[in-house]
Amino acid sequence: MTQHVITPKRKPVKLGKVIAMIFKMAFLLLVCAYLVFPALTLISNSFKNRAELNRTNPRLIPEEPIIESYQEIAKDKDFKQGLFNSLKLAMMSMLLVTIVAIPSAYVIARVRSKAAGALQVWILVSQMVPGIILVVPLYNILKTIGLTNSHIGLLLVYLVGGQAVSIWTMVGFISSVPREIEEAGFIDGCSLPAMFWRILVPTILPGIATTMIMAFLSVWNEFFFALCLIKDPNLRTLPIKLRTYIGVSGQARVSVLSASSVIASIPGLLIFLFFQKYYVQGATAGSIK
Repeated sequence: MTQHVITPKRKPVKLGKVIAMIFKMAFLLLVCAYLVFPALTLISNSFKNRAELNRTNPRLIPEEPIIESYQEIAKDKDFKQGLFNSLKLAMMSMLLVTIVAIPSAYVIARVRSKAAGALQVWILVSQMVPGIILVVPLYNILKTIGLTNSHIGLLLVYLVGGQAVSIWTMVGFISSVPREIEEAGFIDGCSLPAMFWRILVPTILPGIATTMIMAFLSVWNEFFFALCLIKDPNLRTLPIKLRTYIGVSGQARVSVLSASSVIASIPGLLIFLFFQKYYVQGATAGSIK
């Protein structure tokens, strides 16, 4: 006796859904091209000679790639010094801002009082003040304590300036953690410091990674305060050095500036790739443990 296998009928795909999917994919490709094209243009210009850069019909792929711009940067001691200064300030600021922001955000998120709410609003309002207004007061304060034209003084400015965004970000992540997880830790005999570092910190690891990335990039790309507060050429940061590739009349050495910008973008990309893995790991690690 033969058995007939009944195969389920496939539902026909509607034409409207196919068209909508095509439009979505086309829109995503357009957005990706819009985001990627400037980076490709920057890399392309770093390998072009002056004749190709001055062409009326520029091409994305250089006809005769050159590496003289990268060789010139490799020999530039000021560029290396600026790269080292920016990397030192960005790493130190990233660590200090995060260390201060986590307990501050925990107090604001967990303490139920009007003062905590007012402080949170004040943190948000402080971001509406333009940075140019703060230059003169900050300079006078640093001059009074003898920290003008120094990395320590600039680091203090970055530490204070980065707290608002970092605390605001961490408050959101800490508030999303159920209080029952902390209470379970206390029931198991954890002290407040032990609960904080063994339970809460692993749970909010994605928020910590986000805060560290933002703190690093904000200092790495910072130009204004470094220009106003640092006068010693040996203490200047990388953005200040990149500015020297643009002449007084506004004519830039496009190939050298592009090559230096490509190198300057590598540390930020590496920091993002390094902390990216903690997004998934931290989402469940603390609560499971």
